[in-house]
Amino acid sequence: MSTTPPIRGEVKICGTTTEDDVRIAVESGADAIGIICPPKSRTRHSVSVERAVRLAKAVPDEVSTVLIPRFTEPGQIVELAKTVRPDRLQLGETEDPDVLADVVRTGVVPLVAQVVHVADRSAVERAVAFAEHADIIHLDSVGEEPGGTGHTHDWSISRDIVNAIHAIGKPVILAGGLTAENVTEAIATVRPDGVDVESGIKLSDGTHDPGRVAGFVRAARAAFNDLNC
Repeated sequence: MSTTPPIRGEVKICGTTTEDDVRIAVESGADAIGIICPPKSRTRHSVSVERAVRLAKAVPDEVSTVLIPRFTEPGQIVELAKTVRPDRLQLGETEDPDVLADVVRTGVVPLVAQVVHVADRSAVERAVAFAEHADIIHLDSVGEEPGGTGHTHDWSISRDIVNAIHAIGKPVILAGGLTAENVTEAIATVRPDGVDVESGIKLSDGTHDPGRVAGFVRAARAAFNDLNC
């Protein structure tokens, strides 16, 4: 019997900065909302700790709150999680197995995802190594700053990562330059358990575009339905 988990079809909207962003994502049918915190130099679409707390409280119970901490020290990550109280942590500021293991060991949140930046085939081995501790593997493109690159990567490598991670029974979320226009192909090619979008749904002022968010969720949902047929 296959150990591959069933496709869950999660659609995550990231880079949430306002209560209106939360409303747009929820009304569009998103399953998860990502909050990047705290702000750092050249880090886009991030918010203060105080605003992160307010945004997390605005997310309804049926939608998952995902905190993306811009810290590299386990202690800072854990304290931030205790303050914001998300449903999930997404560690992407560093690809350090020791940081991941230390954060997971605290049990500060129910789920911890580790971002693996896909630049070449070495990402397959790194993803498998991280899966020892991470609940979810989150694939993204490589950029000057973690996340929000607006660029896709080699989806054939991501597909190999999905196969490897599914073989050990854990889910994979795909990100990196996704839009309503390419998410159907991305899902059909990579066959991830979820998709994540940030730059592909933003207006020039950094807030969410209602039309782009709705279009992305609709396209992703249809693609996952096709995958499950």
